[in-house]
Amino acid sequence: MCNEKTIPVSCKTNLDEYKGEQWPVEMIVRPLLGDPVKSLSGRTLKIISVTHATRKGRAVSSVDNILHPVLEIELNK
Repeated sequence: MCNEKTIPVSCKTNLDEYKGEQWPVEMIVRPLLGDPVKSLSGRTLKIISVTHATRKGRAVSSVDNILHPVLEIELNK
């Protein structure tokens, strides 16, 4: 769960050998191209793309769907 001091992210990679990895869902600073990102199991890839996007989600105190900002991060070697 992101708090006001973290940045929500969605990390993905097209590398088959990394498909089962669990990547961070939030970061404490703005990610930059070339930054390394470590999975839960300790495997590391680099950021090759950052896209500003929105996702539908629910507000904590509402049943209505609202849009949430998120950074979509593409990872590769």
